[in-house]
Amino acid sequence: MSKTLSNLFHDSDITDKAQNRLYSLFKKQLPDDFTIFSSVKWTVNHSNSGQQKTDADLVIISPQFNTVVLKIREGDISYDQGNWYNNNNLIPDPFQQAIETKYSLLQYLQEHDFWSDKPIVISEAVAFPDVSINNAFGLDIPQTLILDQPQLFNLRNWLKSVMSYSENQQQIEFALSQENKKQNINYDQQQSFPISVVSQISMTQNSKSLMELSPEQLELLEFLKYHNRVAINSCSDSEKTLLIIEQVNRLHQKKLSILVISYKRSSTKYIRHQLGEREDLQINDFYELSKSIIKKAINHDINLKKYPNKKLLFDEILPTLLLKSIAKIDLSFDAIIVTQGHKINKLWWLALKELLKDPEQGYFYLFYNTSQKTVQKHWYPPLEEAPYCLLNHWDNYQINCL
Repeated sequence: MSKTLSNLFHDSDITDKAQNRLYSLFKKQLPDDFTIFSSVKWTVNHSNSGQQKTDADLVIISPQFNTVVLKIREGDISYDQGNWYNNNNLIPDPFQQAIETKYSLLQYLQEHDFWSDKPIVISEAVAFPDVSINNAFGLDIPQTLILDQPQLFNLRNWLKSVMSYSENQQQIEFALSQENKKQNINYDQQQSFPISVVSQISMTQNSKSLMELSPEQLELLEFLKYHNRVAINSCSDSEKTLLIIEQVNRLHQKKLSILVISYKRSSTKYIRHQLGEREDLQINDFYELSKSIIKKAINHDINLKKYPNKKLLFDEILPTLLLKSIAKIDLSFDAIIVTQGHKINKLWWLALKELLKDPEQGYFYLFYNTSQKTVQKHWYPPLEEAPYCLLNHWDNYQINCL
């Protein structure tokens, strides 16, 4: 082990049996030129929250400085309706923990001169050493990134597949950046990674929006990969719009039908202009969507002018009519994305949920902004009770996960 690597982390004794077991297996099966750290800790500095300590179960570094951050969960692992369980006990999302650890490690390495010019690739992965995983729990998670019991005695090949997966993603990003250079697109250097780090970001049709995303926004997109229903409190309209465009691109790649709905007609027009006409993509404002569906249900236009009380019209009449009309027509979507979601109440949520092909498990992302002056006091995302997730190192995002 080089002196640089040996001084990378704070030393810590291995007290966890699963960590010790996997550490020993990796040491036995990997070549000597791989560096393996177990139960390690480091500290990073954040402008708002000060110093933040992070730990990792295992960090594995190849001779080429490709790095895998591994989160280990022993025992019986199960996933049900958005919740993770370890031996029937509710636990935090292990994939999200691995992602957060990866980004903390990224920042930590950025503070060391030795790593600033290294073509390093960082990948997150999870280990469930006591179970066999056949379908990645039905989530949108590459099976490659899961280490389960059958692979414990084939660790070298498993690690090779993880690093190859990440290198392929890096090649996609490199090709994307080269194409953008040809088009003379200039990007803010502060929004790019100082070192080449793979974030498992897929190449999309709207490559410009991807290149403009900050590391925090990329991290949020990775979070959305593992959660079908999320409410995001975003402070910036421009940041929110970029995220929506990129998330639509990702869902569209999965051949999903998508509805994007906004309160502001100007936002609807802008998003529609950015995404263009696509099969199975519908972009509407609340009024436009409601009038269209109600018209299909009753076979004639609805005259909204007969409702002089605009607040009553939007808060009660429209969502009620919409909910009744949805049952009479053949229209549904795999995914719904709502922007300016702080405008909607429980009635709207019930109506929009019925537009999902799977009302209970379908994709539903709600972007809202509680800093707006028009937000009613004590307003809260009108979603079912959900665990609350706050990533402290994000300045502009507060997330509720269903």
